[in-house]
Amino acid sequence: MGFLLATAAAAYAGIRWQGDDPTTYYRSLELPGFAPSADVLAPVLGLLYLLQALAAWVVWRQWGWKGSKGALNLWVLQLLLGAAWVPVFFGMEDVLLGLIVLVLLLIAVFSTITAFWQRSRLGALLLLPYGLWVAYATLLNGVLWWNTS
Repeated sequence: MGFLLATAAAAYAGIRWQGDDPTTYYRSLELPGFAPSADVLAPVLGLLYLLQALAAWVVWRQWGWKGSKGALNLWVLQLLLGAAWVPVFFGMEDVLLGLIVLVLLLIAVFSTITAFWQRSRLGALLLLPYGLWVAYATLLNGVLWWNTS
């Protein structure tokens, strides 16, 4: 339950500081053909946050706090970076800084997946869809930066 609350808090924090209407800004961008529609973002991110919580819970359940401390610290880091991207990209409307945050997030997520893999393959596999989404988001953000610079 704690991991679900942590992901919900991170999602709420990101939403709280994202700006008035992020879909207006998103739709105003010169989006590449592979960009998802604004309507898809919330349900996809909701599912990915749920999988993040479940992944951390699986690792914690198997190893406890002592045995999974380093892996769970990485999980918290990637959760915080994910929450930070939303207000940077949508609130500040800063595509370059958003890209920098996403690159750091991508490193953190795949570091977490690696740490989870050493403890629980199921935990790592549950986090993998988020890693793939972050890779996709990083590519998309990079193209947006390229198009606007």
